[in-house]
Amino acid sequence: MLFSYETISSPGRYAYRRGDVTLGGLFPVHEYGYPREPCGAISEFRGIQRLEVMLFAIQQINNDKHLLPGIELGALIFDTCSDDNYALEQSLRFVRSRLASSTCRCVNASARESIHNDNVFGVVGATLSSVSVHVANLLRLFQIPQISYASTTPKLSEPSFDYFARTVPSDSNQARAIVDILHSLNFTYVNTIYSHGDYGEGGFREFKRLLKSSSAQDDEMNLNKKRQQQRICIADEQRLTRDASIADIKIILGTMFENIKSDVQARVYVLFVTKEDARKLLQAIKLINGTHRPVFIASDAWGKESSVVINGETDEIAVGALTLELVSMQPLNFDRYFNGLKPDIIHGKINENHYYNDGDSASDEHSTSSRNPWFNEFWENRFGCNLQTSPQCANHQLNVSNWDSKLQFIVDATFVFAQALHSYFNCTSTTCFNMSLDHINGTQLFQLILEKTFSSELFFCYR
Repeated sequence: MLFSYETISSPGRYAYRRGDVTLGGLFPVHEYGYPREPCGAISEFRGIQRLEVMLFAIQQINNDKHLLPGIELGALIFDTCSDDNYALEQSLRFVRSRLASSTCRCVNASARESIHNDNVFGVVGATLSSVSVHVANLLRLFQIPQISYASTTPKLSEPSFDYFARTVPSDSNQARAIVDILHSLNFTYVNTIYSHGDYGEGGFREFKRLLKSSSAQDDEMNLNKKRQQQRICIADEQRLTRDASIADIKIILGTMFENIKSDVQARVYVLFVTKEDARKLLQAIKLINGTHRPVFIASDAWGKESSVVINGETDEIAVGALTLELVSMQPLNFDRYFNGLKPDIIHGKINENHYYNDGDSASDEHSTSSRNPWFNEFWENRFGCNLQTSPQCANHQLNVSNWDSKLQFIVDATFVFAQALHSYFNCTSTTCFNMSLDHINGTQLFQLILEKTFSSELFFCYR
C-alpha cells in the first residue's frame, strides 16, 4: 500500500500521512529562533523524537485489526518552533482543513503550491503551555478536541478551555511536590526564578499560592506541628523575559547574589523555567565565576533534559540540583523503529516527491523518512554531513539510547483519540457501524475522550 507524505517550503512544511480520518499534530521540531527568525536549530528530543513517536503510534493503531477496523488513521503535523504566534499560524491550517475538507488540485500542481485539505478531527499537542493556550483558544471555536502531552500550566484547567485535555497533570501537582520537598529538607528561605509565559508564570503563581495557603494553615496548627513544618519565605523573585540573553540573566543573578551574599540560608533557588532558560541560567552562573553556589530545585522543563548542561560544560554548576520529572515508560519497540529510520534518498539524490512505502517488512517501513520532511535536516545535523554533497552521509546508522521523557504521553494521546473514535463510530472488534467520516462531532468526541483510561499504562486524561 502506498502512502503519500508531502512537504512544501518553509514556513509551510508539514508531515502528512493519508488516511480515512486525519489526526493533527504540533511539535517543536525547531527551537525558538531569535531575534528575528521564527525558527532556530533542529530539536532532536522535543522535535524529531516526539513527531516520530506519534507516527509510530499511528502505525501501531493501523496495524491493530481490532481497533478502528476498516478505518485508516492519517496524520497532518506541523512545526511550532516553540513560538506562540508561529504555532497559531500553523494551526489555522487545521481550521482551513476543517472548513474545506476537499479541494481540486491541478494535475501539474506541485506540493509547493497547495496544502492537502483533510478534515482534521483532533490535535495532539502542543509542547509549551503558552503555545497550547493560543492553539486551544482557536480550536475550541471550531469544536476540535486537543490533547497535550506536555503543557502543564494550571490555566488550561479553566472551564473556558472546554475542548482541551492532557496526558500530563497540572503544575498544581508539581508546585505542591516542590513545597513538600522544601519542607522535607527544612528549607525556609528560597529564591525563585521563572520564565515568561504560561508555563513559568503559571507554575510560580501556583507555588506562591501554596506557600500562602500553607502559612494560613500554619496559623491554625498547634505549636508542635508548627515546629515540625516551618514557614517558607521567598527572599527574591525574578521573571525572565522571552528573549533574555545569557548576559541579561547574568545581570539578574549578579543582583540576586549580591543581595543575599551574607545569608547562607538563601542558597536555594526554585526554578519554573523552560529548558532553554535553564541552560542559559547555568551558563550565566559559570560566567559569574564567584563563590556563591546555588542549590536548584527545578520543575519538569529541566527534568531529565541532558541538553540543559550542554555536553557537560556546566555539570559542576548543576551538581546537587533536584529536578522533577513525570513518571513515564519508554514506548515498547520505539527504539528499534527509530534507529531503523534512514534519510530520504532515491538513486543518490534527495527525494523531493516525498512518497513513503509503508510495507510490511521492516526494511520497507524504514527505507525513507519522507513522512517526516525534517528528518534529512536532523540527519545532517546529527552526523555533521551533507546528503547532497556527500554520498557517504546516508550510510550512517542511528544508535540512539537517550530518549525524550514525554514520548509515552504522546503515544497515550494518540491512542486515546483512536479509542474515542472507536466508540464514536460504534465499532466492534471487526467492524464499525457509524461510518460518518466526513463530519465528526467534536463535542461528542471530546466527551468520549474524557471517559477513556488505559488501565495497563500510566495514562489518564486530565482537564
